[in-house]
Amino acid sequence: GLLAESPAKRNMLGLLSPQFVPAVPLADGQRIFCFSFGEGPELDPGGSNRGLAAFLVGRLGASSGGLEIFAQRELAVAVKELGVDVTFTAEPQPGGYITTQQVLEQFRNQSPPAPADERPAVIIAHPHHAWRCLVLTTLAGYVGIVPDPRTSAGLQWQRFGNDDDGYDPESLQAHTRSFETFHPYEIRHQHGICMQIHNSHRFCASPPS
Repeated sequence: GLLAESPAKRNMLGLLSPQFVPAVPLADGQRIFCFSFGEGPELDPGGSNRGLAAFLVGRLGASSGGLEIFAQRELAVAVKELGVDVTFTAEPQPGGYITTQQVLEQFRNQSPPAPADERPAVIIAHPHHAWRCLVLTTLAGYVGIVPDPRTSAGLQWQRFGNDDDGYDPESLQAHTRSFETFHPYEIRHQHGICMQIHNSHRFCASPPS
């Protein structure tokens, strides 16, 4: 059905996390959904997005080409800086803010869900944002997976001016500057999604120990 099982657990920080998959090079033709995290001044993509772009291009093999990359603007810019083409860029309205849901809607308009027997969509997102990106993608009719950037040699946050958890203190979006500011923001969003989903335990409950 539409609501595929998406095992989740609460990490030690109190946020729901997806069931990450190993970070390995992706196959030609794989569809990638890239969700930005913060942004820098004057349309700069910012450190968090440069870290995620390096993860995609390096560890996941996007530098070899052959992937269908759908990316929110900040991440699209960072990926292009590394010499990799982007299939589609999700843009905000002029002078406006674009939500994760609105980004996904733009992706869906360009690339609707495939039959269930095809390869899943790969979600690229900050680890603390990834659960929401995956669940919204699943609710939109896709099967999604999230490669794990947390222990990958391909993602070294500090190289891009971020703290150890991937937060850019110079981000224009205050809630993405540190875990302390992002935590209450994301908790509210996660709770809101859980409240809207019938049988929300599929996404929101901790698995049996």
